[in-house]
Amino acid sequence: MQELQGALPPGPPSGASAAPRTPGHFSPASHQPEQCLIIAFFSFQYIMKFLYNGGPAAIEFNPADILELMGAANFFLLEGLQRHCEILCAKRLNFDNCMSIYKHAKVLYPL
Repeated sequence: MQELQGALPPGPPSGASAAPRTPGHFSPASHQPEQCLIIAFFSFQYIMKFLYNGGPAAIEFNPADILELMGAANFFLLEGLQRHCEILCAKRLNFDNCMSIYKHAKVLYPL
């Protein structure tokens, strides 16, 4: 043991610290994220299943969730999942939901 203690480098000086700390340094108000995306848990689950399975083949989800999932896929740049959602939207397009799909498309793909 005596031999190992002499081989170790000396520790930091007694007054040294890693970074200066102020009372408000770690308060939630001081942390302002530049961009925050809040997605529903089911959208996160679908995205993880899509990534884990390598495609949309085994993913089953509620048709009402397609628009939110397409928005999350667009944000995370998952082109395959986004295209799959676009195809499902096209198949389910009817007179009742055409305006909501149009408004969603204007938000996702502004000209």
